[in-house]
Amino acid sequence: MPPLTAVVTPRCTLLLLLAAPATLLAQPARRAIVVSYDSFNEARVAGLLGDAVPTFRAMTREAACTDGARPMFPSLTAASHAAIWTGAWGNVNGIAGNRLMLPASDSGSVLATGDGFRFENLNAEPAWITFARQGRRVVGLHVTQAPNVPGYPWRADREAMRAAAADALARPGTWVLNGYNDKIAEARVLTEADLPPRPAGSWAALRRLPETSRPLHELAWTIGRDSAFALVVATGPTADRLYVSLGTRDLARAVEVRALEAAPAGAAEPLARHFSAPLAVHVGAGRGFVRWRLFALAADGARFTLFQPEVNVVSANRPDVADAHDLAVEGFHGNGAGFLWMRGRLGPTYRAGGDGTAERRYLETVELSVQSSLRGTEWAWKHGRPDALFTYLSVGDAVDHDVWGDAWPAPDVAHDTVRVRRAREVRAAVWALADRHLAHLHRLVRTQPGTAIFVTGDHGMRATWKRLRVNVVLADAGLLVLDTVINRNGARTDTLVRINPKYSQVVSPTGYWLTANTTGRGGLVPADRAEALLEAAADALRQVRDIDGAPVVTGVRRPVSEDSLGLGGPAGGDLYWDVRDGWGVSADVRGPAFGADRDPSGAHGFTSTDFDMQTAFCAWGPGIPAGRHADGRIIDVMPTVAEWLRAAPPADARGTSQLRRFLGVAERSRRSRR
Repeated sequence: MPPLTAVVTPRCTLLLLLAAPATLLAQPARRAIVVSYDSFNEARVAGLLGDAVPTFRAMTREAACTDGARPMFPSLTAASHAAIWTGAWGNVNGIAGNRLMLPASDSGSVLATGDGFRFENLNAEPAWITFARQGRRVVGLHVTQAPNVPGYPWRADREAMRAAAADALARPGTWVLNGYNDKIAEARVLTEADLPPRPAGSWAALRRLPETSRPLHELAWTIGRDSAFALVVATGPTADRLYVSLGTRDLARAVEVRALEAAPAGAAEPLARHFSAPLAVHVGAGRGFVRWRLFALAADGARFTLFQPEVNVVSANRPDVADAHDLAVEGFHGNGAGFLWMRGRLGPTYRAGGDGTAERRYLETVELSVQSSLRGTEWAWKHGRPDALFTYLSVGDAVDHDVWGDAWPAPDVAHDTVRVRRAREVRAAVWALADRHLAHLHRLVRTQPGTAIFVTGDHGMRATWKRLRVNVVLADAGLLVLDTVINRNGARTDTLVRINPKYSQVVSPTGYWLTANTTGRGGLVPADRAEALLEAAADALRQVRDIDGAPVVTGVRRPVSEDSLGLGGPAGGDLYWDVRDGWGVSADVRGPAFGADRDPSGAHGFTSTDFDMQTAFCAWGPGIPAGRHADGRIIDVMPTVAEWLRAAPPADARGTSQLRRFLGVAERSRRSRR
């Protein structure tokens, strides 16, 4: 009789009999790529963008997909990704939102919140640890709640869980990396207003320069703790490039940055091809990499537009993993320069009547982000040889936040058709880059028999142009106390408005739920008064009316012990709500309680059962027949991947594997394909 193989789980040892059918022994080893595309709503990407996203569209035809996939409630990035990785909602895994409640012993105040993206706040085991404990090779590439041992802050067995996780993360076949946690410098656009050119100092290796009769000028600035120097050079009659060096004025150590106007890559062209080569920026025991893009340089060198992307440190579960990534990939750039673009730092935007230059420049910054992710996945797949690769791309979320409200405005909102067209164009161009990323992953899948790609996301997007400031509503109802503080610093006077936790009874620490400020949390409310105060707060929210007299808050929700939406839990709130279309929510305490906000934008965090908050769940690969299946949930992703790998799912998973449905006869869903 063939031997039994032991599979270790966090709670017990399962004995899987691998012997019985000879056909099972003949099956190839299975591998999986699991990718989340931030803000991926199938209907609004594959459905709306058409030929701009051929790979997403091919996936919807060729893969087994659920008709939508319900994210976490609230539908936020950190919370939904934790739900994907652990197979459990935030009331189990502890990641209740992008910000979350802390244990009373750690917080000292109901207003103190933790970072939902951090591994220290994760309360359930993510799949890369689960699979590593079973002897599988795993790579987590820039995944949330990574790269180190989860904190398990709410668990009685936290020390045992942490020890088991540390053992799994120390194994040679486990690579977990994250480039989002630590940043040396934010992205910047540098112009002559920021860096006035000055006569060049004493540069080494100037013999490398072509002969020029023009006097040399330089720029100087800092990146983290490093000094950066750029020599303005003319190789002909006009200035046409910079040479940038870090730490010293040395042409031999510099990279060349040529002046070229924005030209986003075509479908067959390399991404970010006009960026400079990278230079390493060191900080402590880590390092980041910086590249530059010179979009404009005046003939005399006196005026310029130089883009410097964010400089991130890629941390990993072990130093050797981070070193290998740095050597092969040379940097991680998680996002394009959307905030600089929308502020006009790349030139007048489409909203300001610009000619498209700003948008073309922005698209090149997104290319750099996608390029760094492609390099990382190529390296991880070839050299890590994982049974399971987990990865994430954020660029779709960034552009949808900026343009969704313009691209698909509500029917009753006045809009400019030119503005709509241009917003749609830039959105399509960014999602086309995400499509290029998916095509790359699909090519990797096809290189190995028995490999499938599992595609999902964290939430959708909704247009908002009005704002509900929940804490101001509570203050107006007498349930919360706001203090005004005047700070004087020389000639400058700052007025701060903040919540007084000593006298407030109900607060919204994050803007997505209400919390009673009970004595158990260090507040003033006895436990037997909390229910009445929460109901009073719910009534105050119900009284808020839109301009047409309709309620802004369309419903309130209370967590229950077995909450199918993921509400509550130790790190969540006491009361949640649904809002009318067009309304965003905020924990801000300055400004009116409700009203018009700003230009239309995209937002999420709303009710997870709403169509526009839905994401997707598809399994794509040889042997998985195309089909549309009944609605899924993102907590089903990891149990499905586990069954595909013939492994045990995460121990705290509450989701259900969809693999047997995916592999069986495709059932027609209740909703038609979009």
